Amino acid sequence: MEREGPHPTEEQLSRLLALSRSGPRQAEAPAKELLESWADQIYRWVTVDRLQVARVQELLAQRGCDVSYTPLGSFLQRRNWRRHNPRTVRMEQSGSGKVEELDFGRLDYIDEQESGRRQAVWALLVVLAYSRHSFRPLTARSWRT
Repeated sequence: MEREGPHPTEEQLSRLLALSRSGPRQAEAPAKELLESWADQIYRWVTVDRLQVARVQELLAQRGCDVSYTPLGSFLQRRNWRRHNPRTVRMEQSGSGKVEELDFGRLDYIDEQESGRRQAVWALLVVLAYSRHSFRPLTARSWRT
C-alpha cells in the first residue's frame, strides 16, 4: 500500500488487521525488578496516601526511579494495590438505529514500499447498540488538511 497509490483491497486490510490483534505474549519486565526496591514506599503512597498512579510515577521519578506508567500500573495490579471502581455504566435499552458507539485509533504501521517510510493505519470502530453489530473501516490515508 502506498500513500499516492490505489486504495488497499479488502484482503490487504484484513491481513493487516489480523497482524494487529492482541494476544498472549511474553513481555519483558525490567521495571519489575526496579520497582521491587520501592515496593514499601509505593504501597504507602497508594493505600495510605491514596495517590493516583500518575502521581506515584512522578514521585518515583523525583527520587531517581524512572519507570513508565504502564509497567507501574501492572506492578500495582499484580499486587492488588489499585483501587477498583465497582460501578458499571449501563446504557438504557434503545430502539434499532437509535444509538451507536464510536471509537477511533491507530492500529499499527506499515512500510511504504516506494519511499520506505512508515505509514500509520487507522480504524474507526462503530458498534450498533441495539444489535451489537460492528463496522470497522480501515485507512492508511491521512485526514489532515
